[in-house]
Amino acid sequence: MKSMLESPPLSLCCWSLAIAVWAVGCWNNSAGSDTDDSGVYSDGDADGDTDADDDTDSHTDADGDTELCDSGTYTGPVVIESDEDVNALAGYTKISGSVQLMTMGAAMNGAHITTLAPLTCLQRIDGDLTLGPLSAQALVGLDNLSEVTGNLNVPWSYPTIEDTDDTAPFAGLAGLETIGGSLLFESWGADSFDGLESLSAIGGMLLIFPESNDAALSSLEALSNLTSLGQAPDINNRPLSLYVRASKLPSLTGLEGLAELEGSVEILHCNALEDLSGLGSLTAVARDIFLYRNDQLSSLSGLGSLETVGGALRVSG
Repeated sequence: MKSMLESPPLSLCCWSLAIAVWAVGCWNNSAGSDTDDSGVYSDGDADGDTDADDDTDSHTDADGDTELCDSGTYTGPVVIESDEDVNALAGYTKISGSVQLMTMGAAMNGAHITTLAPLTCLQRIDGDLTLGPLSAQALVGLDNLSEVTGNLNVPWSYPTIEDTDDTAPFAGLAGLETIGGSLLFESWGADSFDGLESLSAIGGMLLIFPESNDAALSSLEALSNLTSLGQAPDINNRPLSLYVRASKLPSLTGLEGLAELEGSVEILHCNALEDLSGLGSLTAVARDIFLYRNDQLSSLSGLGSLETVGGALRVSG
C-alpha cells in the first residue's frame, strides 16, 4: 500500500477521472495483524476506539469472525493494491484522506485485491473514493461504509473483466448513504447502480457519462432512495446537478426522489430514452434544462410536475 503525496483534481473539462499516484513510503506493519488463523484482526491494544463508551466496538464479518474496531482513524491518502494492503487497514473505522482501490500496478508483481472483508469496520472516508481497476467481487466487504465526504469516482475500468458471477456492481457499498462530493460514473462495464439502494444524498452532481457507445448501463432504478442532489461546476464553471449521457439507457426511472435541483440538468445522446418519466417529481430547477440529441425522446410529458426553471429550457436535435 502506498501513501500519496497529492492527488490531482478531477478535470471535468475532459470528463475523465485522472488520478496520479506518487509512492512516498511503506506501510507501517503495526497497524493491524491477524491474531490467529481465524481471520480476527486486532492492533494489540486493550481498547483503542474513540467513541464515548468504554467498550471495544466490533463487527462480525462474513465468515462469522469478530472484527475488532479499535484502531480509530488512519491518516491517508492511500492506494490499496493488494490483500496485504487491505489487511493492514483492518480495525480502522475512518480513513482521513482519499482512497484509491486498484490492482493494475500491483498485478505486475502478482499482487491483487480479492476481498475487502477485513475493512468491515470502516464507516467513513474523509476524501474521495476511487474504484478500479477492480472487480465487483473484490469490492464486497465495505458494507459498513456509510459516508464518503468527497467524490465517488467510478472510472471506465470498473468493474474489470475479472467478474465471473452475478455480483451486483456496487454490492460492496450496500451501506453507503451519503456522498459529500459528486458521484462521477464513467464505467463501461457496470449495467446498473445495483448495490447503492441506501444512497440518499449527493452533495455535488450526479454525472453519468460512460464515454462509450458500447457501455452496458441500462438502469438507474437502484438510485430510487436518492432525495438530495447538490451541484458542482461544469466545464464552463456553471452549476450542474444532473448530467446523463448514456446511449443504451432506456429510462430515468430511479430518479423519482428528486424534487428540487440547485444546478442545471443536461441529458444528451441518450438514444434509447423514450420519455422523462423518471423526473416526474421534479418541481424546480434553479438553472437550465438542456435536452440534446436524444433520438427516441418524443415528449416532455415526464416533466409534468415542473413549476420553476431558473434559466432556459432548451431542446435540440
